[in-house]
Amino acid sequence: RIASLRNQMAAEIGIVLPKVRVRDDATLPNQAYEIRLFGDFVAQGELRVDKLLARGNGSTTGTLPGEPESGDGSSVWIDAGQREQALIYGFKTHTAPAVLADHLEQVARSHADELLSHDATKHLLDELREVAPAMIESLIPNRLTISDVQRVLQGLLREAIPIRQLGIIIEALGDAATHSDDPDVFIEH
Repeated sequence: RIASLRNQMAAEIGIVLPKVRVRDDATLPNQAYEIRLFGDFVAQGELRVDKLLARGNGSTTGTLPGEPESGDGSSVWIDAGQREQALIYGFKTHTAPAVLADHLEQVARSHADELLSHDATKHLLDELREVAPAMIESLIPNRLTISDVQRVLQGLLREAIPIRQLGIIIEALGDAATHSDDPDVFIEH
């Protein structure tokens, strides 16, 4: 699931997630998990590996007995035998690994700008150089540095703008670089 998520993020927003490491931590409560980014805590949750999470969307037609998900009044952990009833009521059901993958995706999307490192930016530019060498050679390092491009791409990601059309973004940066050297102007352009 994590490998699939990494591919999906690359296709949808244009960045490849760094390697994800899963490890046991005896200091966490049973069934709890934390998501850390560069060693810093960014999110947490709980999983019930023997149950399904039934998520309501506000238009469910019934209620289900089960253990409510912490912090969410519309989701409940149910036994696998209750799946059909949950679907009839309009709930969507998810396994524990799917819940974790969804949470990891949400965190990755909200922190995408932080995940785009200098090396990752250079890698993206190197890949673009294979397709459009003249464009890259005329801009980097003559008018823009890799750090300039990284700041612009991070700014776009902060605004939830995908960067997968890097060629178009770099062309716009080239146009903007003739008029200004302000990264905010580049992002706006």
